Amino acid sequence: MGRATALARTAADTVLLSANIAMVGQVLDIARRTRRVIVQNLGWATVYNLVAIPAAALGWVPPWLAAIGMSTSSLLVVGNALRLRLAAPAAARRTTRASVEAEGRAWKPCSS
Repeated sequence: MGRATALARTAADTVLLSANIAMVGQVLDIARRTRRVIVQNLGWATVYNLVAIPAAALGWVPPWLAAIGMSTSSLLVVGNALRLRLAAPAAARRTTRASVEAEGRAWKPCSS
């Protein structure tokens, strides 16, 4: 937990900065989605490179088209990874009164 001694936090594989143990579920969800996106990106990059590099080396694809294809492949990988960023804030906004009070803070509902 975040209130552990400095030595315990340093030696730990993971440190919860909040006193809310319910956050572990959210962290595991984000970790699973991250792993799934990494596997998708590696799969796409492997398939693309297994097809595109030999085609370019054999001269079946002009160099300008190979360069565009490589840039497009990189943009697809980055775009796929950015999907995680869109989903993460939604999970972080799910703060309940009980989780705030468990941390010892006063509950202040949003005015919006």
